[in-house]
Amino acid sequence: MKSYACCRRSAFAALCFVLAVAGILGLLSGCSHPPVSAMLDEAFALVYPDLSARLVREFPVLTSAAKTAAKVTSPYLSYPVQPGKIESLAQSIAQSWPSGSSSSSAHIFVASPAVAHAFPVKLLDEGSTCVSLFLRAEPALPEIAQLAESSSRRTLAIMWDSEWAYRQIGLIAGYRIGIERKNGNTEANAAILFSSGLGRSEADLDAFVEAFRTAMETAGARDSDNGQALLPFNIDHMNLPGDKLEQALSALAQIKDKKPSLLVIAAGSRTVLEKAQEMKDIELAADLRGLGQGIPTRHLFAAIGENNGAIIAAIRNAAQLIEKKDVMPPIIYVKPALQFSKEAARIDAILKRTAGQ
Repeated sequence: MKSYACCRRSAFAALCFVLAVAGILGLLSGCSHPPVSAMLDEAFALVYPDLSARLVREFPVLTSAAKTAAKVTSPYLSYPVQPGKIESLAQSIAQSWPSGSSSSSAHIFVASPAVAHAFPVKLLDEGSTCVSLFLRAEPALPEIAQLAESSSRRTLAIMWDSEWAYRQIGLIAGYRIGIERKNGNTEANAAILFSSGLGRSEADLDAFVEAFRTAMETAGARDSDNGQALLPFNIDHMNLPGDKLEQALSALAQIKDKKPSLLVIAAGSRTVLEKAQEMKDIELAADLRGLGQGIPTRHLFAAIGENNGAIIAAIRNAAQLIEKKDVMPPIIYVKPALQFSKEAARIDAILKRTAGQ
């Protein structure tokens, strides 16, 4: 009898648990969730393959909408983008979404820069929002520009906080070289090969240089060392012949002749990084964002990487704020991921203690 009673109590407890879970799920299903769809082009997907795959999985285009707009064989729009196809697909998405899924008729579109640039004005005017990734939308049509500047924030951007990331790398690199020079190695120096690109601007290079010099002082290096310890190679202003890749490889050859102790690769090119990894007796740091998959990072001194989880979280948070009609900033900044070697992590800890963090 005792065992039978125990079984009955266990069964009753299990039933209560199931009912409680069912109740919670019922409540959640009745909640208002803002409709979000990712519209990315194939060129963006080549640069950010992992993020793109996750975005179309997390924020899918409804199959019914895709079939209505056109026969789709890929989750990504063809590049160069065609404004007519973007408009057709966007309108189909907005019309196909279940009417009871949100408290408002507006739709949120997560767009690659090329798609955001050609996003249809009509949908923005009807209350939809275009969230541009890594580049503030600079629409070709003046109507979109006016909407972007309005209080409704119908266009906004999610951007990497690259200045923060380059500042951290600059501090670590500057301290590393500063200690070497303080200890008598007057030949120790660093170089940075830089080119502006998607998610990377000259303001990031400026942040790196300023942080490098600050950390040199923190390390106790002489003032006279500060101007000699860093060699910036900004290929955007070097007037080198050829395309971007040829210019970067030419600048890399110049850097190789200088024989720096530490080199930072921030050129947006996997080929350039692989060529730099062939150099002997040098420590490497690199910006790995947009360089694709399978990059060997074990021997890097430090690296700036993608932070896809934070991007997804920022999109979800923005969607909730838009749904609630809260005030939205025109740009939402997301910190990239930082990867440190043991030595770089040790220096980072020293700098944080010195700064009182």
